[in-house]
Amino acid sequence: MNYQTMPKDEDERFGKMVRNFRVGNIIRGMVDPSFSAWGLEQEVSQELARRSATKPNGFLIPFEVLTRGLLVGTPTAGGHTVATNLLSNKFIDLLRPTSIVANLGATYLTGLVAKVAIPRGTGASTAYWVAENGSVTESQQSFDQLSMEPKTLAAYTDVSRKMLLQSGLDISAFVISDLRASLGQELDRVVFNGSGSGSEPSGILNNAGISTVALGTNGAALTWGNLVDLETAISQANANGESMAYVTTKQARGKLSNTLNVPTYGDFIWQNSPNPKLPGEGVVNGLRAVATTLLPSNLSKGSASGVCSSMILGAWADLLVGQWGAGLDIVLDPYTHSSNGALRVVAMTDVDFAVRHNESFVKVKDILTT
Repeated sequence: MNYQTMPKDEDERFGKMVRNFRVGNIIRGMVDPSFSAWGLEQEVSQELARRSATKPNGFLIPFEVLTRGLLVGTPTAGGHTVATNLLSNKFIDLLRPTSIVANLGATYLTGLVAKVAIPRGTGASTAYWVAENGSVTESQQSFDQLSMEPKTLAAYTDVSRKMLLQSGLDISAFVISDLRASLGQELDRVVFNGSGSGSEPSGILNNAGISTVALGTNGAALTWGNLVDLETAISQANANGESMAYVTTKQARGKLSNTLNVPTYGDFIWQNSPNPKLPGEGVVNGLRAVATTLLPSNLSKGSASGVCSSMILGAWADLLVGQWGAGLDIVLDPYTHSSNGALRVVAMTDVDFAVRHNESFVKVKDILTT
């Protein structure tokens, strides 16, 4: 978030307020009427709403601070966090895919208001050799627009009153963090493989404008030559850059880690990364390569039914991710479960994404890994 919209002293004051922001204070303030120490959080939320010119449904939590039911009575649903000698600082989170789109270098556009149209050049002027006293031929640039509009992504969880009051873990902050992570993972999944149906945007694998490289009638194993062809396709379009990286399935990574780039005397195609930024990150032909369960490994091609993996090679800086508003919109609903005192916590964010140039990406959907 850019705090430069205020005078320097006000900017520093607000920055300090954000650093002191405590997610748990907001939820506790809703649950416990006697709790009054959440004035700072209320003020930050109001300022964020003013800056973004939006009216949130609940409270805005700064992105910087940043679905399931939690109950004391059920150990696996929250009870394990209530204990006499609970080691809260040793909390063991569940296993889930690591969010990777931002780490790949996607371009984030934050603080957006209303729909967005970004001018894009589609054709350049032409240079000519001109004879002495000759006239240069006129040429024109051409343009179009890349549009994005807010699409709401939401998740919620129910937290019992006793869970909030008794847990040795800062359960309210954990709930918000978990919801934020769930939203981030779903955004990643849709960027990669969104269906385009209903309210769900269409992802890269289902974008008809992005080239698909077919390996075989019934799928085929990925070869070193295939990878070189993928990279060549992007470089020929002048779309290659520092953000070039592969994203594929865990199954494809396993296969490439056991496949030589040159028969008998070569190296394995998938190499360990010397400086990994994500779990399981590697290197393929000098480029970053990341494996994730967020890409499908159950695609079909010909007689290969439900066993094909997918892969995307792209210049990820050309993926634009728009974020509307100034923070994560948290709605605290004490009414749905008012008879038992439980609190429903709803997290919402408005996002959209677009590919700046289709030529910056290429995809494969028929990789055999067995």
